[in-house]
Amino acid sequence: MRLPMILHSALIFFSCVLAYLLMPLPSIVLFVAGLFFMLVAVGVAYCIRTHLILVYSSASTLFAVLVILYVSWAVPLVSVAIGLLDFFYVLQAFFWPLALLPLIARQYYVHGKSYSAVASAFILSVLAALLSLVTAFMLVYAAMYLVFCVVLVWVLGREYGVAGSNVEGD
Repeated sequence: MRLPMILHSALIFFSCVLAYLLMPLPSIVLFVAGLFFMLVAVGVAYCIRTHLILVYSSASTLFAVLVILYVSWAVPLVSVAIGLLDFFYVLQAFFWPLALLPLIARQYYVHGKSYSAVASAFILSVLAALLSLVTAFMLVYAAMYLVFCVVLVWVLGREYGVAGSNVEGD
């Protein structure tokens, strides 16, 4: 999970930097790549087979690309790039807890591992979402999300042992 999560966070961060610099097309491309690696990271955390991770991540990303293309016909690309990132930063605060809840609950109930460190990491995610709502300076909440991703990978690796990229079926 470590490599896909690092790629995801770096791509989203640089997508935000490019949107801030008013370079919408590279920003959108990096955002889509970051979205793909986010879904790959979740698949790796659950030790799903590699080909299934790629199929599900590609299908979800393709759907997002189709929506982006449809919206870009009516809205300028700069607005699409900034809107995508704002939309993402708000929804990621709901995505990560929901996506990782079964993994954390299983570790808690089966192995008796605490979930307080992961809950603390999710606070950074919520803080990034709140910052995206109250400040117009995108780089602040992009940096907060980057910190959240690094802390999440560290906590999951330390507490639950899911930081590696061991995937069954390879």
